[in-house]
Amino acid sequence: MGSPEYPKHRTAHTKTKTGCRTCKIRRVKCDEARPFCNRCLKFGVVCDGYDPSFRPRKEKKKPMAIRELLPRTKVALPPLSANIAYSTCFQDNQEYRYFLHFQEESSHDFSGAFTDKLWNQVLLRASQGEPALCRLVSSIGALTKAASVREAGVNPSEEIAHQQYALWQYGRAIKGVQQMITSKRNIAQARFALIAGLLIFAFESVHGDYDTAIKQMETALPLMKRELARCDRRYKHLENTSPTSALEDELVVAFVRIDNQLLSRPENPTSILVDSKVVKPYILDVDYCDEEGFKFPHRFTNIEEARFYLEQIQFSSLPRLAHEFHLQALNPGQTTSASEDLRELMGSQHRAWRMAFAPLYAKCCSSTNNKEFVAAATLRVSVLSTDLASRRLCNRTDDTDEKIADGDAREIVGLGKMIVGHPSFKRIWVFDCGAVPGLFIVVITCRNKKLRQEAFRLLKSTIPRREGCWDSVILTRLAENTLIAEGIPFDQEGKTNGDQYAQEEILPDEYLPSDYSANPLYTWFQTNALIP
Repeated sequence: MGSPEYPKHRTAHTKTKTGCRTCKIRRVKCDEARPFCNRCLKFGVVCDGYDPSFRPRKEKKKPMAIRELLPRTKVALPPLSANIAYSTCFQDNQEYRYFLHFQEESSHDFSGAFTDKLWNQVLLRASQGEPALCRLVSSIGALTKAASVREAGVNPSEEIAHQQYALWQYGRAIKGVQQMITSKRNIAQARFALIAGLLIFAFESVHGDYDTAIKQMETALPLMKRELARCDRRYKHLENTSPTSALEDELVVAFVRIDNQLLSRPENPTSILVDSKVVKPYILDVDYCDEEGFKFPHRFTNIEEARFYLEQIQFSSLPRLAHEFHLQALNPGQTTSASEDLRELMGSQHRAWRMAFAPLYAKCCSSTNNKEFVAAATLRVSVLSTDLASRRLCNRTDDTDEKIADGDAREIVGLGKMIVGHPSFKRIWVFDCGAVPGLFIVVITCRNKKLRQEAFRLLKSTIPRREGCWDSVILTRLAENTLIAEGIPFDQEGKTNGDQYAQEEILPDEYLPSDYSANPLYTWFQTNALIP
């Protein structure tokens, strides 16, 4: 007689409705991990995320919710958490992965030699709850991912996949931005449009569309000008404080720097003189104080402080310097009293800045392996190249002045080699200017042929790096034509990074002025004398 059969009972399980979409379809229990459940990852399927009504299971310690960033003045931004509201920002895990790539890699690369909260905090926080901005960020992440794959020499099909996704996502983001701008009102609309403009500028710069990137900023700057004009006080660069609580400090500073980059780039038209006064070609109305209206500290305490004081000198003098070079181009060999006065003023300011910077510079140079050294060396290259250009303004040819100019040029080239050879240097687009403009200025203004040739070879080796509105490809072509016009021999072999940068493909002829060959030291060359 067989053993009796007992009815089988299934083990009771508590059913929940908070699992991910994929586990619901597969009818399996979800562990509800964020942003993607571990069960899907272990099974090898794509986790489609959670419904908007999803609420994570309560734990002993409830994580602090990330609040939407409200723009305030001089508020320290805490580190951005990676636990961003998935259901409200991202359509799928692919978009989320590219967003994380931007947060962890691209945002730090865009800051260049400096530590900038704009890219790794302000813009990322602003994208929370804004699907259009999230798509812009993820499209940039996909594009920079494609660039890193290309540089690593991995399978080309992987690079193409990243690029295709970037362009597809970018198109969707642009439509979303247009819709959001028309639906938002007043301050929220302006802030959204400015942030979107910066992200579009970054995408087009990384993608290599130089003209579109410049036009985007030329469109966005008048909007920032309008918002600043509504404030009760003017923006002062040394204070580094936004005049309105509606716009973050970092956002205003970024547009001020772009305004100066656009003014100083080679293609920019020069300033003009009206009623004995220089018409200021800046778009933004910034209070740079009078020449004697600010004093240098005894010593700078950090890189950021030194940088703002140097920009104060450069930004306030750039329009007049460009105008004096314009007059000199019209009347070669003639030096005006205004140019002598400007040279003396800038020379005294540079000396005061160098004295205040010397202790900090020595400290940063104690170890050349850290990023702080690159930032300090970049500031040093900037002040030296500014001084070198202003010396050429007065056409001084005495031996003492020539030795000083050659010494500055030699130091620029030496520091340029260290910056370009540093592990943190990447041949990509970065927001702030570094060594590239300084090397270009050496080629254009230095009278020592060997130093100019060496600076040209180093500049050529940075291709295809872009620093703000300065493109190494364009600058190399301009420097090359200058050397040819002056009969200075140089290495005319293919460009450092392959045949795609061969001499005839560096820059289309339409980028060059129609009468360029008549005088290689044209005003649009000399406008580069001061670098942001």
